[in-house]
Parts: sequence; structure tokens; C-alpha cells
Amino acid sequence: MNTATVPGAAKENPAPEGKDKNDDVGDVCYRWWRQALGPETGRGRAARARLRKAASAVEAIQVEETFELYKALDRKPDTETLALIAISLAQIKENTAQKAAERFGRKNGDTRLLSDLRFQRLVRTPDPAELVTPLRRALKVIDDRANICDLARDLYYWNEETRIRWCFEYYGGGPVPTNETHPAPEHTETDKTKANKEETAS
Repeated sequence: MNTATVPGAAKENPAPEGKDKNDDVGDVCYRWWRQALGPETGRGRAARARLRKAASAVEAIQVEETFELYKALDRKPDTETLALIAISLAQIKENTAQKAAERFGRKNGDTRLLSDLRFQRLVRTPDPAELVTPLRRALKVIDDRANICDLARDLYYWNEETRIRWCFEYYGGGPVPTNETHPAPEHTETDKTKANKEETAS
């Protein structure tokens, strides 16, 4: 799907050179959430209400606070990613230590707070525009409470790596394994090497 982009936008929003992608974005979004949406003022309540009702990028960017978030971010996201972050963070009522995917996967008896089927639909959705509605509904399941910094970063860098990590967090698998986690022991003979030795000996 072709998405409309604002000046300077970058697809999949790679981290700026020289910056750790785990820094900066989450903090910026958290400050925006606290300052623009958090204050119990008429403006803050109005912005939250409008973003909570927004169902598209067009509706989200009609809210002035969305542009404040855009200006605060060094690396400008495309409009649909910007809208996804603004709409999703507007749903959050309380910042928690636990990440959204971890909270989705918490057990309530024999079932998880967010069902496997609904979670799978989330992580199978690569398009930010299509993620808005199912994520908003999923956040309601966890009482609109999640770690804002982590959620904002994940939505900003919503790619395959992020979605894989959500699976590990949801199912309680811990850190995502890498090829370097369990390196092959040194000086270990492979089956092929053993076969060659046996053939030579015979």
C-alpha cells in the first residue's frame, strides 16, 4: 500500500546514524503524552477525545497536538505512522513498567487477556493504517495501561523485528534469540567430518 508521507519521511523509520534507536523516540513521545494530553485542562481533554475518536491519519492530523508531536521528533515518520502513535498514545490512561505485549499475554486463569487470535492479527498487520483500530481495541483489554516509551518506539519502528519481539513478550519467552546466543562448540566434529574419517580409515 502506498502511504502519503510528510517531508523527510522514511519508510520503516530507520534510526538516525549515530543514534541508538532505543533512545530518543520513546522519551520524546512520553513527554508529548504527558504535556499535550496529560494536563487536566480543556485543551488536553479535547485533544485526547478527538484522537480517541480518530480512525484515520486524516482525522488525526486535524488535531493540533499531533503536529506538536511531529515537530518534536527528529526523524520524521510518515503520516500514517505519526497518526498511529498519536491515536494509540491518546488511549493510554496510565504509564506502566510492563510493556503492552507483555500485558496482552498475561494469564487470566487459563486464557490470556488478549486472545491468541486477536494478538496474531496484530502482529500480522504490517500497515500502520490498518493497525489503528485493532490496536485501540486491544489496549482497552488491558485497561488502556502500558509502558508509553516502549509502545511509542515499537509503533515508530513497526517492522518484522518489532513484531517478532512482541511474540516473545506475549508468550513470555524472554529476550529474542539470535544466531550468536548458542555458538557451536569449538573443535567439535560434525557428522560429515566423522563420516569422512571413517571412510578414510576403511
